[in-house]
Amino acid sequence: MASVRGYGMCSLLAGTLMLLTGNGSALPPDLPQARANNPVARAVSAGDVIWFTGLGIAEGKTRRDLRADGWVYHDDESGWRPIPELPPFEGLTGRLGSHAVALDGDIHVIGGYTVADDHAERSTPGIYRLDMAPQPGWTRVAIMPVPVDDAVALVHGDRYLYLVSGWSDFGNVNLVQVWDSSDGIWRQAEPWPGAPVFGHAGGLVGNRLVICNGARIEYPAEGARRFPESDECWLGTMRDDNRYRLDWKPLPPSPGGPRYRAAAAGLRVDGVARVVFAGGADRPYNYDGQGYDGVPATALDSVVSYNLDAEVWQCHEPLEAPSMDHRGLVVTGDRLVIVGGMNAAREPSARIVEFGLSPPIPCGPAE
Repeated sequence: MASVRGYGMCSLLAGTLMLLTGNGSALPPDLPQARANNPVARAVSAGDVIWFTGLGIAEGKTRRDLRADGWVYHDDESGWRPIPELPPFEGLTGRLGSHAVALDGDIHVIGGYTVADDHAERSTPGIYRLDMAPQPGWTRVAIMPVPVDDAVALVHGDRYLYLVSGWSDFGNVNLVQVWDSSDGIWRQAEPWPGAPVFGHAGGLVGNRLVICNGARIEYPAEGARRFPESDECWLGTMRDDNRYRLDWKPLPPSPGGPRYRAAAAGLRVDGVARVVFAGGADRPYNYDGQGYDGVPATALDSVVSYNLDAEVWQCHEPLEAPSMDHRGLVVTGDRLVIVGGMNAAREPSARIVEFGLSPPIPCGPAE
């Protein structure tokens, strides 16, 4: 029996290939182990570049395949190095739906949820910093006022962590929780104006953020609740005099229709501010890759962006292969990197995929 929500996969190991990213630093080799729903982040501190990924779920596609381990990669090393497991939550190890971000030069892992033997799920409230010296290890640095998983985690000014909507134990919340990593204080920003969702994606450039899609909740008059996809997209603009006041504006639906757990990030390319959405799935699904509607999820290869300067959606050349079940999209200069995830067969991937954002192209008939 699968849990109420979840994530799917099997196993696929790809060959190792060293590349250079747009800023001249080395792209990591493929992962030591195929992994999906894995948080990923890249931090730069005092000239040192470190990549992190891990957690998520491994082959087998059961709750016993949740993982708490991970790896780091330094530009001056030849491969990924294992690090200690993230501490358990209430005796349960492994995390799904967590996030990884770089704050003030350090990797932080945020939230996620555990699944017990009886399939009960708990959203975990902790934020952990990855300390590298004298030995790698985790330090809990904060507790979320409302624990969320499968949310959107964005960093502003290398200091402020924004957690937008997401799932909390029994349902979705409309909160925008903001943590100041400098003084450790939590504040509530302007609430999420759309239908609360999980599995959505988004990015931030300057003081503007774009959030799209995910799974909302429906409560029919009879029968179990449902988790249909959301086609909502919203633009939030932080006020210059108060970063906790967000002026929200609805956007047209993204080209190609709703996507679930896309890889997303904000960046500037050729001077243009964009929030990019790559891959994802055509429907919300459980951790075996089966849609909540009973139809297997289909991985997407499309790449779209919201042009913040022109205020318009645009399409780009697709990924080399469909890809889904992502927790982040890494930006390195003008290049984008997808780490792990699930392939078109709903199997996990160990691949590291780097791509550049092509100039806009006409959107296809379905987009």
